[in-house]
Amino acid sequence: MNTLLFQAVTHPRNTRLHPISLGLLYLYCPAAAYWWKAGVEIRPPFSPVWQAVEDYTAEPPRTLRDFLEGKYGLKGLLDEAKKYIEQVKAARQRLPHVTAPELLPTFPGGKLPLRKRFGINKELKRIGDAEGFFAYIRTWAFLVPDWMARVPFQEIKMVTLWAPVRFSGLRSAYWLPVWAFFGKNDDPTKDTPLILGVPPGEPEVIATLYLFAQSPNKHPWERKPQVWGLELTGEVSPVDPFVPAEQAGEALLALGRKAEEGNRPLPAAALGKPAQCRECPFRHLCLEQDGGGWTPQAGQIFKERVR
Repeated sequence: MNTLLFQAVTHPRNTRLHPISLGLLYLYCPAAAYWWKAGVEIRPPFSPVWQAVEDYTAEPPRTLRDFLEGKYGLKGLLDEAKKYIEQVKAARQRLPHVTAPELLPTFPGGKLPLRKRFGINKELKRIGDAEGFFAYIRTWAFLVPDWMARVPFQEIKMVTLWAPVRFSGLRSAYWLPVWAFFGKNDDPTKDTPLILGVPPGEPEVIATLYLFAQSPNKHPWERKPQVWGLELTGEVSPVDPFVPAEQAGEALLALGRKAEEGNRPLPAAALGKPAQCRECPFRHLCLEQDGGGWTPQAGQIFKERVR
């Protein structure tokens, strides 16, 4: 998904040349770090999962129907939303030993008839088109409840907050969006979360940064919250970093320094991670829109690198 990455990079509390931003972008793709350092403005890629969690945790609490009708203007699709929810429930009852059967290619739901799309293309685009519509509903109605049911605590609630990250060698805090799980009666402005949840599809280094996260008032948590990875299947698991957190932080700072050197790298993700490249907000600077080859900017980078 990588939405968290670009949400953090573009957050106003993080300076453009913050070493963590540069390090994260360099890890994502060296070309992305270069374009960001050069001053290119971007908008974080849209994710219906991210948007659904943001709406789910919004204050004051509102219902799925409230958001579909009020925020997205999709009152005419409420029957399709209800139908999809019933289809997912039926699939889970029919296949109780299969995790998230609604994600199987044989699942019959999640298709929006063309006649239902007439006259609401603008509204659908705000939620990620037809595919995003069903992903949004699934996140709200099933995915978030799945996560809550599988974390090892009773009576919890989910909150979205921004937490500062601090560790040795970092001059200023780096702000990261966090999906935090609190006890039902805890105060998110004062109490320590039970779990910091790493959104699905984010780089492993994000999970490591969560280990350094502090309360939004920049003070250490009263007790160390656990860090768990969240999957699109609804499964959760505790984070067990392969590299010790402090060393991973140092490596990220080293990548940030590498990005600051000014070299103009090729968009390496286009060769090794094309799916990521298609979603990258810097794509138009590296590749032609039809995928026919490098853009003039990227072509010039290539010439300079091979001289």
